[in-house]
Amino acid sequence: MKKLIVGLLLLTSLQIVRGQETPKTAQSVLVGVQFGGFSSLASSANSEKDMTMAMGIPSSKAKTYYKGLKHGWSFGGDIYLMGGENFGIGAKYTFYSSGTSQDFIIKIPATLPEYIYMGMEEKVYINYVGPSIIFRQWLGENRKLQFTESLSAGRVSYRDELRIDPASFPLMSNALAKGNTYGINLGMSFDYYPLSWLSIGANIGLMNASLSSVEVSSLGTKQTLNLGKDNKESLARFDYSLGVRFYF
Repeated sequence: MKKLIVGLLLLTSLQIVRGQETPKTAQSVLVGVQFGGFSSLASSANSEKDMTMAMGIPSSKAKTYYKGLKHGWSFGGDIYLMGGENFGIGAKYTFYSSGTSQDFIIKIPATLPEYIYMGMEEKVYINYVGPSIIFRQWLGENRKLQFTESLSAGRVSYRDELRIDPASFPLMSNALAKGNTYGINLGMSFDYYPLSWLSIGANIGLMNASLSSVEVSSLGTKQTLNLGKDNKESLARFDYSLGVRFYF
């Protein structure tokens, strides 16, 4: 009997040690957070052209202005229920924000040229949320490095706030543009495991969507602008970030 008890205790101890050595990535829930992300929007060539033609602003000034909106910051998070060690299904959320401001001197055509000062400030916010799937592969036999891919399709909301300096151009006013659409989100990351239940990764992502119409509010009025097939507003962007994942 004593030999049997000792044998059971040794077997139990061995199972506990093995369990501690086994990475927790095979557990059922994975939670990720991406932070400190730098993002770059797709080209805003159409907006620059419209700004130059409608307001008489030099193209070089318009490019400088929109450059501030094309580069911003993002963060996000995701959660997955794993159907095994290498595949899971869940949901993803990302947020993007950028802003710019600039002062312009506009030349008004006339017999005697007139110049008007105008100060503009603009902020853009883009939210994405949708269901997602994740795939994972180990790199190397020590199971410390992993390559991860995610694929998601979901809802995209767009918000653009334009403010005009009240002491400047009197013919323009503050405006708010909003729109909703659908898009896709692709992600890849290289993850390092300092602990069995924690990984640290470098991430790159692509969010692709476009707006065909926006609702513009200004001076107490609202109107919906249909951008047309050839003038859709591209919301496509690349995200670069660091992140952590927790395994339960």
